[in-house]
Amino acid sequence: MPLIVAGQVGPQVVSDGAGMPLRQGKTAEVVVQELHGRYYETTYRRFVFTASNAASTSSAGLATTYTGGVCVSNPAGSGVNLVILKASVALTVISVAVTTAGLIAGYAQAGVVTHTTPLVPTSNLLGAQTAPVAKADQAATLVGTPAWALAGIASTGIAAGVFATTIDVEGSIVVGPGGYVATGTSIASPATAVLASISWEEVPV
Repeated sequence: MPLIVAGQVGPQVVSDGAGMPLRQGKTAEVVVQELHGRYYETTYRRFVFTASNAASTSSAGLATTYTGGVCVSNPAGSGVNLVILKASVALTVISVAVTTAGLIAGYAQAGVVTHTTPLVPTSNLLGAQTAPVAKADQAATLVGTPAWALAGIASTGIAAGVFATTIDVEGSIVVGPGGYVATGTSIASPATAVLASISWEEVPV
C-alpha cells in the first residue's frame, strides 16, 4: 500500500514534544524553514573546506600553466565529488587594462598531478584537524585546456582600479574525480596582486 503523509494547511502553534502533521501552503506545498545557517550541518560534520592563496600574479586566461590564484582539484579515484559553494577574487594592485575575474574549470582522466605550489586547505569548522580529499594549489600544471565556468566582475581600463568579487556558486558546479576548478583572470595581474579563495563540500560519490 502507498505511504500517505498527512499535512495541514496554515500555521500551527504547538508545544515541544507534540506530534503534528506537516505544514502545507495554499497550493499543497510543504512549508519548511532552516533552523541553523545554510551550511551548518555540513560544516559541523567536517565536510566543508576552504583554500586561500598568498598574494601572487594571477593566471592569464585559459593557460594550462597555472601561475596564481587558487586551483582546487579532485584526485582521480578519490571517491568524492567536490561541490563548489563560494569563491572570491580580489585584485589589490591597480590594473589599467580590462580585466575579468571568475572561475575556470576542466577535467583530466588522471587529474591534476603537477602541484607546483601546494596550499593547505582548512576545515570550515575552525579548530577541526580534518584534512580534505581535494588538493589545492596556488600554482599547478593543468591537464587539458580549461574553460570559463563563471565570470565574476570586470575592471575597465578607462577607470583604472582594483576590484573584489565573491561568486556564490551554491553547489551549481560539481567537480568529479579527475576534475579541477580554479580562480582566473582574463589577463595576468601584476605580481602580488591577486588574493583568492574557494570553498567546497566533499560528498561521497
